[in-house]
Amino acid sequence: MFRISEEDQKHIVDVSRHLCRTGELARTRDFIQHGHTTVYTHVHHVARIALWLNRKLNLKADRDRVIRSALLHDYFLYDCMDSTIRKWPWRRRTVTMNCIRGNRMRLSATCFP
Repeated sequence: MFRISEEDQKHIVDVSRHLCRTGELARTRDFIQHGHTTVYTHVHHVARIALWLNRKLNLKADRDRVIRSALLHDYFLYDCMDSTIRKWPWRRRTVTMNCIRGNRMRLSATCFP
């Protein structure tokens, strides 16, 4: 349904490989999201859909930024089993911003599939 060019698909793979080498994107293969799929698979689907939408709607967004944003959009999932976070699930944005700023946070799957 969301068909993208082979060139775009190859570019997703290239960016993904780079993020796996330089960050911890590869670890997302170990976490389940939306009940049955890994976060890694999910973000790759999102990247394909984002590129398709970019072309279909003629948004002219930068391809690299679209791909990186899609691949990293769930990178800072909070650990819902951490009691300090579980008490305040509506603070996910604050938790994510703390991650970005370098505060300790475990990469984990969300409790809300």
